[in-house]
Amino acid sequence: MSDNVREQLRNRAQEHAQKKKEEYDTLERLLRERVEERNASRGNLPKFVIQGSRIELGPYQLHHEFDPRFDDPTEYDLGKL
Repeated sequence: MSDNVREQLRNRAQEHAQKKKEEYDTLERLLRERVEERNASRGNLPKFVIQGSRIELGPYQLHHEFDPRFDDPTEYDLGKL
């Protein structure tokens, strides 16, 4: 593989990683905003609590994680196996 192609792949990987981080941050922000909206209108009911990758409502817990993808396109090279 030529150096030019490697550099292009590396640049794409960096762009992809940045885009993925932006999307993740957006999802986290939207989730927190939604929880705050819901908590504001719950009155005497239990409040939602965000603890890292977990959302709690009384005794119930929801665990959320986003499936990581390879940041480096060369990781998809099946010739390495």
